[in-house]
Amino acid sequence: MKRIVQICLIMTGIFLGAFHVYGSSTYQILKDQQIEFTDILVEGDSLVLVRNEKNGFSSEGTYLGVYNCVERMWIVEYQAYDEYLESSYYAGDGIFALSDGETTTLLNTKTQEFLKLDINVNFYNLHFYNGCAVSGARESYGDQLYGIYEIDEAGNYQNTGITDFITENKILNPDDFEFVYADGKQAVYIYDGEEFYIYNVATAEVYDIYNPDYADKFWHGWTDTLKVSICGEKYLVLLNMEGTDGQNYYAVMDFYGSMITEATKCDLAIATEKGNIVVKNGDGLNEIELAKLETPEEQSLNLMPLLETNRSWRNEQTAGMDIQGNTYGNAIEYSFVTNPFGTEEYSTCDAWYLGGNYSRLTGTWYFPADQIQDGFAHIRLIGDGNVIYDNSELNADNCQIDFDIDVSGIRELSFEYNGICDMTDILFGMSDAKLYS
Repeated sequence: MKRIVQICLIMTGIFLGAFHVYGSSTYQILKDQQIEFTDILVEGDSLVLVRNEKNGFSSEGTYLGVYNCVERMWIVEYQAYDEYLESSYYAGDGIFALSDGETTTLLNTKTQEFLKLDINVNFYNLHFYNGCAVSGARESYGDQLYGIYEIDEAGNYQNTGITDFITENKILNPDDFEFVYADGKQAVYIYDGEEFYIYNVATAEVYDIYNPDYADKFWHGWTDTLKVSICGEKYLVLLNMEGTDGQNYYAVMDFYGSMITEATKCDLAIATEKGNIVVKNGDGLNEIELAKLETPEEQSLNLMPLLETNRSWRNEQTAGMDIQGNTYGNAIEYSFVTNPFGTEEYSTCDAWYLGGNYSRLTGTWYFPADQIQDGFAHIRLIGDGNVIYDNSELNADNCQIDFDIDVSGIRELSFEYNGICDMTDILFGMSDAKLYS
């Protein structure tokens, strides 16, 4: 059972806004390394974008830099940044996106360059995969028409030509480009909830799919929860659509617009790393084979599809840090989920679909810096309903435990945990968890 330490958790709601604005481990690492900074702007992939505002006799102005909190080294040392900065976020592939409210500047950590784009992109849709991003954007010259653009990590861009296929005679606006999905190989654009366009990044070709029967049923509301995937470069998979009846649906089309699986109700549908989809109804799981790709020899558990989760109680860390100051990459820190005043013995959070495809799971548990000296964590892994791992030895004196667990034949993997922590609720961390086929 969880023991409440220091102060009653009723107060947590009052102070919640003060916790985890950015990971306390990130702040502590920067302080330990005597990094001078005004504030932490954004984090991602062990990297943290920091700002330092100087006002004095020797120097003044705003400086931006990128620090690797796991390796504890500068990736981009402080450079002067004279532009107005309204917002920023991590766009993947070592690239940060900065906005002044109108235009976007890329900070490429590989080249240590600031690249100001002269097109106005849909800012929060800009995510890089293998050096490329696809997003709706408006040209900053000519008649300022909107389109779907491919943008590389050097700041070069080209119009994909997707909008040439739109037959409706209207002036396009930002709302028409809200639903663009990309994974590095393909980009999917959904126009007006009824026309589907697939852009092949490698060949710069556009596939035009129109399915009015499907659109008529789902155009209202389903895009709020829609997850779009390309499976095996053959199938367009639409998952977790909210229908007009308020129910959850999934559907599969090929690149010619033919329905492989008609829109079907389900509790949950997820795409797997093998190019298949898994449908959950109640306690039942059904894997539908589509692309049937080979199982990867090595796969990060963090990238596996989740059957269940509580994202409010799992915090993906830029750099995890244990109570003795050691740092960890690819880390997730877990907190209690269940009612601390209830009678539940264990908290639960994540459940992954493995599909019986893997033999081993390796990684490291660590006792977080936000834990207390007399705290501990008891962790149990559950494979298809059976306990396959049980460890209650994680504590301040034993703050790092490596694990190597047999997961042969297991379809669904989850864990449950309990222990002692303080009012921050942070109990333990998991680092670099990997599956092997």
